[in-house]
Amino acid sequence: MKPSFAVAALLIWCSTPALAQQDGAALYATHCAQCHDAGDAQNRAPARGAMQAMSFDHVLGTLTSGSMAAMAKERNDDERRAIAAFVTGKAAINSASDGQGRCTQQISGFPQPLDGPRWNGT
Repeated sequence: MKPSFAVAALLIWCSTPALAQQDGAALYATHCAQCHDAGDAQNRAPARGAMQAMSFDHVLGTLTSGSMAAMAKERNDDERRAIAAFVTGKAAINSASDGQGRCTQQISGFPQPLDGPRWNGT
């Protein structure tokens, strides 16, 4: 094996994560803009202005398992997240901090079962 081939293979292998972490604007321009920025009245794709009003989770869900899943099937999870963050202008909610400030007590249904005799109001 020639050293130049090994160096080229190493460079390609090292640049793969950087290619996967393209920013959302470039991914949107490459894969989404032709439909969403078309301005065609017969095109049912929402414009970027409409998507900015949507939540990050809604757009990500649409890209992952909703109506846009077929279009985004070639994108990995990081790329889908980058696109969703770009079009909504919102970042993902960090699940580690999501529970902060909430009650830690477990909710346990009704305090007494409803299967015994009870007053019926008469």
